[in-house]
Parts: sequence; structure tokens; C-alpha cells
Amino acid sequence: MRVDTITSGDDAPITVHTTGTGPGIVVLHGGGVPQQHYHRLAEALEHRFTVHLYHRRGLPDAAPLDGTETVATDLADLSAVLKHTGSRSVLGHGSGGFLALRAALSLPL
Repeated sequence: MRVDTITSGDDAPITVHTTGTGPGIVVLHGGGVPQQHYHRLAEALEHRFTVHLYHRRGLPDAAPLDGTETVATDLADLSAVLKHTGSRSVLGHGSGGFLALRAALSLPL
């Protein structure tokens, strides 16, 4: 798995874990579920897709929560990941699914 560190629009660090080959897909984890729980999913998809995983704020290797985060914060982080990876597909679980739906309204998916 390749690891890149990028920044969001507010200079918050985002660590992106990438595996596989093919069209890019960003996996958005639910709530407090760490992205490691999605490694088996990434392994199942990596033969057909380039899979990108990252922690949303407040989890390890992500920016800490400071109490000012909103859906717009999550969307800005996702936008930075999409821009960095060139991906246009998102798969979300739990609150990551909600974020994916919101992203479909404003980001180039």
C-alpha cells in the first residue's frame, strides 16, 4: 500500500493510503471506524480499482478535531483527496455514505 500525505484547503494534513490498479475509488469510512477496517474491502477491489483510503478528522494520522468541523469540512477534505488521486468515484459506509451523497451534490463525481 502506498501512502501519501496531502493537505486540505485549511492546511490540515490528510494521509491517503492507496492500493490496486484501475479506475480510482475513494472509500469513506463511517464515524469512528478506522480505515484499517476497510483493508479487506480494498484487497477485494484492488484487482479492478485503484482504492484510496484515508482517515477523516479525529482519527489516527488525520487532523485532530477542534470542534469547528462541519459537513463542509469533510467535503473539503474529500475534495482534496479526489483532486490528488484523480478519482471520480466514492464508496461510503455509515456517515461516510452520507458524506458521499452530499459530495454528489457539489463535487465532480
